[in-house]
Amino acid sequence: MNLKPKLIALILTEYSGKNMILSSKMQNTGNQTLIINKMSSLNKVQLIGRLGKDPEVRHLDSGVSVASFSIATSESYTNKSGEKVEQTEWHNIVAWGKLADIIEKWVTKGMLIYIEGKLKTRQWEKEGQKHYTTEIFADQMQMLSKGEPKEASTPQHSQPQSEGNNLPEGDDLPF
Repeated sequence: MNLKPKLIALILTEYSGKNMILSSKMQNTGNQTLIINKMSSLNKVQLIGRLGKDPEVRHLDSGVSVASFSIATSESYTNKSGEKVEQTEWHNIVAWGKLADIIEKWVTKGMLIYIEGKLKTRQWEKEGQKHYTTEIFADQMQMLSKGEPKEASTPQHSQPQSEGNNLPEGDDLPF
């Protein structure tokens, strides 16, 4: 029997009650060598959504920046009655360091962005009550809609107009 070399990768299977990734190279020697790697875990989130409001950016005493914002993702389907239903989920995003600096400069409400990161859950106690929140700690961000630096998008201050109307009248308008 002549076996051609094949590569089997990233096949998730059940092995002795534990999830494993099988990676195999079959050589034409007739022997199959299976390398079984335990998959310890994976914590990865990828989202494309729109910002609900401008990011809030804090600068810590150490000089590190932290940006916090939320993005909305939507999915739509047709229910049993034939009506189109849209569901929106809001995701809290946290970015640190240089990524937070880029977000502070470029990202604004309504922009479509791609975020990649990992889930983290925080807990705190307030007035004897435990609170929990799950956030996405962003590792990467890509702007999918056009953005301008926030400094460039702020209106320039012009000299105040003097009282009275200095505009030409009638057919003398320049446009």
